[in-house]
Amino acid sequence: MKIVTFRISSELYGLPVDTVKSIERIQPIRPVPMAPENIVGIMNLRGVVMTVIDLRAMLNMPQSDFTPDTRLLVIKDVSYIVDEAMDVLEADLSHTEMQDEDHPLVEGILQQGDKLIVMIKSESL
Repeated sequence: MKIVTFRISSELYGLPVDTVKSIERIQPIRPVPMAPENIVGIMNLRGVVMTVIDLRAMLNMPQSDFTPDTRLLVIKDVSYIVDEAMDVLEADLSHTEMQDEDHPLVEGILQQGDKLIVMIKSESL
């Protein structure tokens, strides 16, 4: 199966490629008053208004400023902010090891060569 890999902080994460509609550069984001902490705001992407969610906040990671590498992963008409989109890799998900079966977002850890990739549960996004 092909996976899209992306970086948040120094960690590498992955999602099945068929769950990611597109990868976009940061667009102007309009804040939404009284929104939950993980919702950064809304944006207009080619005529479609979508919610922008900070994946860092969902993973209980500290906030970070946007950089030129910051990207949006568009999934189900919602965009998720990540620090950097990396590669599309061929991966054997049967080698995914689960560290915490009760984690709401993490499917498990996949070893791909010398890389460890945290697989995100796409159904949780």
